[in-house]
Amino acid sequence: MPHKALWMLIALFLLLLIFPSVYSTAPSSNGNGENIVKIAIDKNLPPYSYIENGNLVGFNIDLLKAMEEYTNFTFDFVPGNWNQCMLLLKNGDVDALMAMVPTPQRNKSFAFTDVYMHIYFNFFQRASLKPINNISDIENHTMAVVKGDITEIFAKDWMNKTHKNLYLVEVDTPQEGLKLVNTNSVDLFLYEIHTSSYYIAKYNLKNVRLTNIQAFSLPVAIGVRKNEHWLVEYLNYAIENVKSCGKYTELYNKWFNPPANEQLPLYLYMAIATLVISVSVIAYLGIRYKRASKRVSAQERRIKNLIKLSVTLMEKMPIGILYVESNRCVYANPEALKILGYSFKEINEYQIFKNLLKGGEVKIKDKNGNFKWLFVKSISYRNGKIISFMDITEKKMLEIKEQKRFEYINNMLDALRNPMQNILFAVEKIEDPKMQEIIKKESEKISDTLKKEPE
Repeated sequence: MPHKALWMLIALFLLLLIFPSVYSTAPSSNGNGENIVKIAIDKNLPPYSYIENGNLVGFNIDLLKAMEEYTNFTFDFVPGNWNQCMLLLKNGDVDALMAMVPTPQRNKSFAFTDVYMHIYFNFFQRASLKPINNISDIENHTMAVVKGDITEIFAKDWMNKTHKNLYLVEVDTPQEGLKLVNTNSVDLFLYEIHTSSYYIAKYNLKNVRLTNIQAFSLPVAIGVRKNEHWLVEYLNYAIENVKSCGKYTELYNKWFNPPANEQLPLYLYMAIATLVISVSVIAYLGIRYKRASKRVSAQERRIKNLIKLSVTLMEKMPIGILYVESNRCVYANPEALKILGYSFKEINEYQIFKNLLKGGEVKIKDKNGNFKWLFVKSISYRNGKIISFMDITEKKMLEIKEQKRFEYINNMLDALRNPMQNILFAVEKIEDPKMQEIIKKESEKISDTLKKEPE
C-alpha cells in the first residue's frame, strides 16, 4: 500500500507539471460565482470603441455583450489608449485585448481568436500639401503614427523595404495625430478610415483631407495571453454563434450602415402612403365585395381612382424613382430615365441601379460618358427597394470648384512667402544697389504670382 500511495502522489505531481494552466489561468470571480474576463479596449477608436457621455460604446462593445450570451463569463472592459492596452496585456493585467491585428511578431507573445472583421487604413494629408496620389509620394514627409499601433509597424516596414525616408512623429491617440495635420505640424497621418472620418467631423478639421490611396487592409481578432488557449476556444465559439444567429450583421449595420437621420422627402411619403392605402383599400373592398355584391360598381370605381392616383403620382414626380426586386429593376418613372440617360431595358442590362442601392451622394456615368452626381435615398418595401434620387451635379461641381480655389489661394500664399521675406530683408539695407535689385526682382515675382488665374 505505501508503494501504491507513493506512485499515486508521483502521478498527481506529473499531472500538475503537465497541466499547470488549468489551475493558473482561470478567470477571476466577482464574489457572486460569476467568472470575470478582463478585456482591454482602445477608447479612442470610434465607431469601434469610444467614450460617449461617460460610457464606453461602439461596435466592439456591442459585439462583446452579444458574445457574453454564449459563454459563462462576464466581460469586464478596461478602457485606455492603445499603448496602455498593449502594456496591460503584456503585463498580464488583463486577459485579452479587443481589435488586435495578428502579426508574426505578435504571435510570439500572444494567442489570437479567429478574425471577426477587416479594417481599412488610409493616408490623410494637410489640404495645402500637394496631393498624394501614390504611396511613393509620402517619401521625405513628416507623418504622425499612433505609438505601438499597426500603422507604425507598417511605416517602419515600408522604409526598410523601399530604403526611402519618412519622419515619424509618435502620438498617443488618433485625434492627436489628425490635429497635428490640421495645424500643419506634420504632413500626413496614417490611420483607420472610419475612426479618422469621425474625428475630422467632430473637431471640424478643415485642413485635413483624405488622400487618393488606401495604404492597406488588415484582419482584426481578439488578442489573448499566450498560454490561455482555453479562452481562445470560448471566444471563438461565441463569435461563431453571434455570426450564425444574424446578430453580427445587425450590429454591423447599426454602426457602419445606419439609416439616414434626415426626414424622408414628402414625395416619398406620398408614394409609400399611396401604396399602403391602395393595398389596404383593395383588401378591404375585397371583403366587402363578398358581403354586398350590389356595391361592386362603386368599389371598382374607387379602386380605379386609387390606381390612377398612384400612377399619376409616380409618373409626374420631379424626382427619379426606381423599384428594384430580386436583383432586377421592375419600375422606373420618366424622371429616372431622364436623369440616368438610359432606357428601361438598359438599366437592367447594365445593372445601373446597383450603384444607387447604397444611398447618399453617388457618382455615375451616363450613356454619353458624362459623369453625374446624384443624391440618393433607398428604403425597403416588401421584398424590394424603392430608390429615389435627384441630380445634384451642378451643386457638386460648384463645391469642387470652390475646393480648387481654396487650394489655389493656399498655394499662392506659399509662393509669396519667400519673395516677401527677401524684400523685408533687403529693405533693411535699401541704399545698397544689390538690395534694390533684390526688391525689384522679388516684386516682379509677386506681381506675376498675383496675375495668375486659378485653373
